[in-house]
Amino acid sequence: MEKLSPQENSKIAGMLNFDMMASHNGGYFINKGSMDKLTPSASGYIQRLWEQGFESFALPWHWSGLGGSDYVSFLEAGIPAGGIAAGASSLKTEEMAKKFGGVAGKAYAPCYHKPCDVFEKFDRQRLLMMTKVTAYVTDLLVTDPRLKIHLARSPTVRSLPASDEGVNWEAEAKCGEDDPPEN
Repeated sequence: MEKLSPQENSKIAGMLNFDMMASHNGGYFINKGSMDKLTPSASGYIQRLWEQGFESFALPWHWSGLGGSDYVSFLEAGIPAGGIAAGASSLKTEEMAKKFGGVAGKAYAPCYHKPCDVFEKFDRQRLLMMTKVTAYVTDLLVTDPRLKIHLARSPTVRSLPASDEGVNWEAEAKCGEDDPPEN
């Protein structure tokens, strides 16, 4: 991203990230794009589309933070981004087990980056629903007549300040390498 010219950067409307979409002990997590420091309105718009997508299929969802994943370099380049995940190698809490089912105290994706991380171990129902939500959100984006406004990167476009309240930082943590940002 850092090698892009300003003209090349401006050609990218936004970035959608799909991470760990079929975690065996997973959940349905949405990156809280409204916390993006450079494009909170635009990334927040993508966040709200994901929320709408999960709600359209009557699926419970929870926010995750904007920690280490493939979209970070886009955010740092001022490109709006948002994504979904089912969880990585951190342990599922009691709260998340009640919300999504599964086993508290076990990793969302027990085989994350291990030899057992194979298609046969994926949660196919979760993958199907994540794919349906992705198709729903993609359709909303490509048919949005005001997309350039919604994903604007103008310094004059402001949103309400966002907080990390309600964010499950552990959803994206991978083998303890990601920690929530310090306030």
